[in-house]
This record gives sequence, C-alpha cells and structure tokens, in this order.
Amino acid sequence: MSAILFCCPFAGAGASFYRSWAPPANSGIRIVPVQLPGREEQFTRPAHQRMEEAAADVLDQVQAAAAPDDDLALFGHSFGAALAFDVARRLVARGGHRLVRLFVSGSAEPLTPLEDDSSGLRDDEFVARVAEIAGFSHPALADPQLRQILLPALRADVHMRESYRPGAVAPLPVPVTAVRGETDHLVSAEDCAGWARVTSVGCDVREVPGDHLYLAEDPGPLLELIAEVLSGAGLPGYGTT
Repeated sequence: MSAILFCCPFAGAGASFYRSWAPPANSGIRIVPVQLPGREEQFTRPAHQRMEEAAADVLDQVQAAAAPDDDLALFGHSFGAALAFDVARRLVARGGHRLVRLFVSGSAEPLTPLEDDSSGLRDDEFVARVAEIAGFSHPALADPQLRQILLPALRADVHMRESYRPGAVAPLPVPVTAVRGETDHLVSAEDCAGWARVTSVGCDVREVPGDHLYLAEDPGPLLELIAEVLSGAGLPGYGTT
C-alpha cells in the first residue's frame, strides 16, 4: 500500500527530526513531518498552549499536503502520540481523506488524564522533570543560552500533554498500532495495550529494540514495522482486536 505518513514530534522537537527518515525501498510510503510553531523555521511564532490548537494546526498541514484520494497514516511519539490521536479524531470527523492507520509510540492512551503538573516548576526543576519523564535530557539544555531558546516550546508541549482532556469520544474507525522500545521503563506493554480503548477496529502492540527514545538511536526497525503494517503482512487490521 502506498501512503503518506504524517509524523508528529515528541515534546520540544521539530520537523527536522523526521526529515532524514527513509522508508524501506519500494514500500510506497512518503514521510511528511509536521511542524509546530515556536521551533526551527517557525521559531518566531508563539507555541500552542492547548492540544486542540496544535491538532487543528496539524490538520491544516495534512490537508494542504494530501490529495483527496491519498491514503494517510499518522505517527506520533510520546507527546506526539496524543497529538496524532487528536488529529485522527479531526480527520475522521471532517472526512474527505482515508486514514488507514494510527501509529502511536512510547505513550499510554490519552483518555486517562495525567496527574503530573510540571508547568509551574523553575527551569532547573523542569529540565530535571522532563529528563525523568523522557528518560533522556538533550545536551543543549545544559547550555544556558540554548536552554532559553529550547525551553518555551518544550514547556508548551509538556503543558499541552499534561492538561489534555479529550473527554468522552467515540472510538475511531481506524486501526491502531502501539509501539514501544523493548527496554522502555516508562511505558509498558500494558500501557500500549490500553490504546485499544480509542479504536473500534483493532489495536496491535509491537516492540522494537531500544529504550524510550529508541527512534532517536535507530529508526530503521520502526520504519520496517510501519511498512510491514501498512502492507497488511500478517498483522491485525480492520475488525480485529
């Protein structure tokens, strides 16, 4: 199956993270990173503060890049998984495009509210908290000047995820594949299985080598998995659980 894979960033990241990704040869997949304001070429735009605003922004990007007859898939990691879910809801509600799969990575399902509130922490405390949540701290956050550049978007993304309350929603008529790193100590297989709550047509849980940020170390296994799922090679799809 040929499809456009729209990739949503994890907290604080920009579209450039995905621009080097190369899907397997002959997979028919075209990767389109989405960009949120407050980072990279959109650094001068204020970052979104609400998930609904970010999802509406991404939906506009999707519709600008996709023709009506294109098959679409969404991918998001961690914060990006919740963002991709909200975009999926909007795509289904608006109609006009065929969303064939939602790929979510390194995240529990978003229907259960998060209890953490990191938005009021001082910079040092916030950076330490994000490192604890993500299992990783970007070296640039140790540089005071770079930290001031990166923190606004990172704070906005963390706030959006922690304050996100999708409310009562109808299950998506779209199959979901939930992915985690095999050694991820933050997100368990049971957490991933919880994504079955958001779909009426099946959720499968897959693991790839690595920890919570496995896709920064080597995206190859993930891209091969995505290509395999989209090709329908022996994996759950519509009407399965």
